[in-house]
Amino acid sequence: MDTKFLKEVAQFIGASKIEQELNLLSSKEGNCPLVLPVMGEFSSGKTTMINALTDNKQLETAAKPTTATIYEVHFCCDNCCAKIYYADDKVIDVEDIADLHNDEIADAMVVEVFDTSKKVPSSIILVDTPGLSSPDPRHKQTLVDFLPKADGILLVSDINQPGLTKSLTDFIKTMELSNRRIYLILTKCDTKSEKEVIEAKRYIETNNGIKQSNIVAVSSKDNNLTELLDLLSRIQKDKSEILEQVNKQRLISIAKQLLGAIDIFKKASDSDDKLENAIAEQELKLSKINNSIQKLISSLKDDIEEVIRKSERNFEDAISGRLESLVANRGADFDTEAVSIINNSASLIVSNICAEIQSLVRVRAAQSNGNVDFPSLDNVDLSKFSVDGLQYNLNLNTLGHEYDGMISKGLKITAAIAATAYVASKVTASAAADAAGGASAAADAAGGASAAGTATYGTTDAIIDVAQTAAIIGKGSENKYQANTNRGIVDSVVGLVTDNTLGKPQRRRAVHEYIDNTLMPTFKASVRHNCDTLLRNIHNSLLDDATITISEIKNSLNKLKEEKTMQENDFRARMKTLNDYSITLNNEYLCGNF
Repeated sequence: MDTKFLKEVAQFIGASKIEQELNLLSSKEGNCPLVLPVMGEFSSGKTTMINALTDNKQLETAAKPTTATIYEVHFCCDNCCAKIYYADDKVIDVEDIADLHNDEIADAMVVEVFDTSKKVPSSIILVDTPGLSSPDPRHKQTLVDFLPKADGILLVSDINQPGLTKSLTDFIKTMELSNRRIYLILTKCDTKSEKEVIEAKRYIETNNGIKQSNIVAVSSKDNNLTELLDLLSRIQKDKSEILEQVNKQRLISIAKQLLGAIDIFKKASDSDDKLENAIAEQELKLSKINNSIQKLISSLKDDIEEVIRKSERNFEDAISGRLESLVANRGADFDTEAVSIINNSASLIVSNICAEIQSLVRVRAAQSNGNVDFPSLDNVDLSKFSVDGLQYNLNLNTLGHEYDGMISKGLKITAAIAATAYVASKVTASAAADAAGGASAAADAAGGASAAGTATYGTTDAIIDVAQTAAIIGKGSENKYQANTNRGIVDSVVGLVTDNTLGKPQRRRAVHEYIDNTLMPTFKASVRHNCDTLLRNIHNSLLDDATITISEIKNSLNKLKEEKTMQENDFRARMKTLNDYSITLNNEYLCGNF
């Protein structure tokens, strides 16, 4: 693949961004490996699947997005190890891949993982990427920056998901424009029958346009990777064809960009007035683009407001239902589980918001009649969205159990009295009467504990029953070991009674007050703040890209103007060169004759 001519043209007209693209293409010349990003929603099974292909099986998986770092996994290596690359050119060697923890390498640019497994050909590099709908802004930007390096795409989707998610289908449409081959991997297929798997493949082919031959089913849990390994083998055989196809498309796209810039210069070169007009037109064009972007943002506001309202309802419904289920049961650690439920639910809702906004931006841009039509639209960081500050101020573990100790102590004393009375009854009949009085004292002790304000009428009855049980237990406690065991039973019974009669109602009330007064107000404020920030980022990113492109054209036009005024011979030579470039680009590159 010869990129020298296109580099020459890009340098001549001062198109630095295009020159960078060509340098990237040049690095892929020769016997280079195929780079295949593994992409999908977070928790779709990407990392689990890659682990199943490796010998080390130590890449960290997570239930929520945790890092923006790209993992490039190389196979058929001499040993298992890794290298971490940072933006300041620092490189860290890692001998044990188990030492790679996502939260500790969040600032890394790329992690190269080397594995001894021969399941994947050495000429294929699999790339573990952030989730498509991750709420972390760095994740989407990392993904966008990496895509130019991709030679094909391995999309991963949970087969239990009905069809493909919106972010996946939107991504498929985007990637088809760049002429890359897309393969779909359905994970967690151990949960479906063979017939259901076949039906899922047919459904996706019909509704999403991916050929069944490019859809494979796997189950990392059962280590069933046969279809995936066959697919990778086919990809390896087609390597040269794949590289030629994608690189040719890349060059055609670059040639079109160069021709567009040259046409502007040629039209402006006839006279000084035309040059001045051309420069002014670029200013006007930038102004029009800015207006179009502002209209795009304005048109999005009502739609995004509806997305927000729907997401708030979904979040409240999800949290209320899951926490209600949690507090209705007796758990080991209510608070830890509650925090996990809240964070995971918020993360999922936020990712859905980002996916819907991504879709809205594309739809509105398509309706702008081409006024917002430049490459950065797909590169906009639409995921600068994270809900922070969700405070948790409950202590569900102790609710309803504040007086368990007091009640247990009273019951244990009662049990001891009952035990003593029982022993004495063997000696005298009068002692038996005392034991009966001890059982009565158990009820009095329970009533006293109730009087401490720990129970309702129903709770008092339940504790009196426990007291009577304790008295009976006490009668059989003639040795110290048995007595200690019975005391443990008393503690357990007391905890169970107070949890059923006091704990559950108090937990329900506390949870509802927390959701209404703390969680939802914080969630709503954070979501709306982030949406405002997100809209500003969309506007700035689109405008920045347009500004760079137009500035490069203006600089070249000003150079032409200077040469036309001061150096007539240089000007004529430049125009002849531009004309020659235009002919070559049209006759060779746009026709694919290169």
